[in-house]
Amino acid sequence: MIPAGERIDVRLRLSGGRVAAVDVASGRTATAAAVLEGKTVDDALALLPLLFALCGVGQLTAGLRAVEAALGIDVSAQERLARALLVGAETVSEHATRMLVDWPVLAGLPPDVDGARRVREAAAALQRVLYPDSRTRARLGGGATLVRPVLVASAAELAGAVETAVLGLPLAAVAGAEDLAAWLATAEVMPAQVMRAAAAAGVAEAGGAVAALPPLPPLDPLRLAERLEATDVVSFLRAPQWDGVVYETGPFARTGGHGAVAAMVARLGPAVLPRLLARVVETALAVEKIVRITSQMCDDQTSVEGTQSTAAGAGDTAVRWGLGAEDAARGRLFHHVVVAHGRVARWRILAPTEWNFQSRGPLAAAVGSLPANDGAWVRRATEWLVMALDPCVACHVRVEEEGRGHA
Repeated sequence: MIPAGERIDVRLRLSGGRVAAVDVASGRTATAAAVLEGKTVDDALALLPLLFALCGVGQLTAGLRAVEAALGIDVSAQERLARALLVGAETVSEHATRMLVDWPVLAGLPPDVDGARRVREAAAALQRVLYPDSRTRARLGGGATLVRPVLVASAAELAGAVETAVLGLPLAAVAGAEDLAAWLATAEVMPAQVMRAAAAAGVAEAGGAVAALPPLPPLDPLRLAERLEATDVVSFLRAPQWDGVVYETGPFARTGGHGAVAAMVARLGPAVLPRLLARVVETALAVEKIVRITSQMCDDQTSVEGTQSTAAGAGDTAVRWGLGAEDAARGRLFHHVVVAHGRVARWRILAPTEWNFQSRGPLAAAVGSLPANDGAWVRRATEWLVMALDPCVACHVRVEEEGRGHA
């Protein structure tokens, strides 16, 4: 697991009624995956999901793609489908936990622990159906067991749990909605309550005065692999940019074209409320995709949408490298692996947190646009923006007001 001491520190300096400076400093270890170096490929893959407290499945599948690319291992269409389901279930589970447990704490509401438990248990059950022995998740080339009737039933259970605890509506009603203003005004599920609480607290429009950063596009895998081999790789891992541009990744970036999210952005800009809504919408879309895939598992023509970026190369017959990507709950992950004589010589990870929580990232841009006449409100609005962006480590916000010290 990621060490408990790792966190992101956000320091704001207020002066003359504006945010004069924003400093976002990450205490995350940019080279955490270095502990895998020197291990056999199989041992490294078994350890990989244990290194991370969150998104362990996404980390594993990105790593598998990188190693399989390096070793020239083909993965069947059915295994790719199984991994898509595995990551999708993790995404739904992670989103539900944030929306039902963490969001209400910030809003001063009692968390819906039972609802979160039902969603997490249903997601875990689907994952067990796919991989009854969890160790086979890390098997090169795949180890899924696909029993279509059981998968269909498990997907239905997950859909029911999400509809009850998160949406309060059928999946299709949210996934296909062009506007969810009526849902926001009347729904009794916890995400809608929290969003109304954000409006009541005066933070719903926080961050909306600045243009959204562009969503992270597909990156040329060969160029990215070369960048991850550069001598200054640590600085890139801590504050990535591509051709001079910093992008956003995660639920808001992925759902910006959805009708309901776009409608709210048109009204409020890339503010707290549209960002929270994006996670609700992405959860509905993810479950809808799971239901669709499980109903088509026996169809060889079924395809998996999403990031499939891989690249591979060889220095000689015994030294090979590979790059893999995965769209996990918090955004796009990249893993770069060098395998030499059957052992990991190098393993590097470019994580979504480093795109979103850096000095030129979407959090800094949003916070820098806040009106700053009230230091307590600025702190509260920043905490909501952090929650909406959802880092994978703890985040501490400090506000320094000219002549008043800090809080």
